[in-house]
Amino acid sequence: MTYNMGDFQGYSQPSMGQPPMGQPPMGQQTQQRYPQLSRVLQTEEGFARSVAYSGAAAKVIPSVLTVAILALVYNIVITVQSITHYGTSWNYFIDVFFSVRSTNNTVDPWLVFWVYAPVVLIPVLIILLIVRKVTYHSSVARLRDDYMRGGFLADLLPTGVPVPMGNRRGVLYLIGAPNVAPESTQAAVQRIVGIATSDPKSRETKAYVGALAKLAAVGAGEQASQASQADPAIMPGIFLTAQITVVDGRPRVAVPIGNDFTKLRLYRLKKDAPVA
Repeated sequence: MTYNMGDFQGYSQPSMGQPPMGQPPMGQQTQQRYPQLSRVLQTEEGFARSVAYSGAAAKVIPSVLTVAILALVYNIVITVQSITHYGTSWNYFIDVFFSVRSTNNTVDPWLVFWVYAPVVLIPVLIILLIVRKVTYHSSVARLRDDYMRGGFLADLLPTGVPVPMGNRRGVLYLIGAPNVAPESTQAAVQRIVGIATSDPKSRETKAYVGALAKLAAVGAGEQASQASQADPAIMPGIFLTAQITVVDGRPRVAVPIGNDFTKLRLYRLKKDAPVA
């Protein structure tokens, strides 16, 4: 659902020169605010040292490791319980550990999972670690190239508007591209807050906030989308993102996704990155 300026009387956007939807960010506003960090990000070594990049393999590793550990621990527990309950000799620990048959001597699918999940997932985990190590530097180099072509340092402005993010709840933030005047981004914040709080229980307000939330929650805090896709009264170059954790006041490294400049991918800075 989209909204026009006339849908919510009393909230207006200042008249500014609006960049075309597909135009990449220009200007040096955030770069001027963070001159040292901007210089560091220009070099491959500085970029790799400053930007928190994990990659696809690294994101899967914690889940794989968790499942493998849980399955291993659970199987050890039920093996000990079975040996203790039936008075089996501890010499048969390995046999019981790898047994997949229930008390009626039929194969139990759950036992198959608990027994063989670690056997399968631990080699998968090792492969993922190797893949991450081998591809990490080339992936960071490609990311830096994308940043140099159209990326920028992005400040996140909070709206205070809560938005659902799956089973969790986040807060809506706005990002202005470097070619967007800061007062335009702040005006967009005021517009959203004004509409969201004017009559929060009305159907129109709920629909408006819901449209923003749906757009902002894509990527679970790792992406931002053009706010004008949900509210055309907001000028192009202003992005929505939903963040679960409290923003620490540090900028994000924003890199456009694709060539139409409607979405950004956001990267946090490492703790020792020179934010100055």
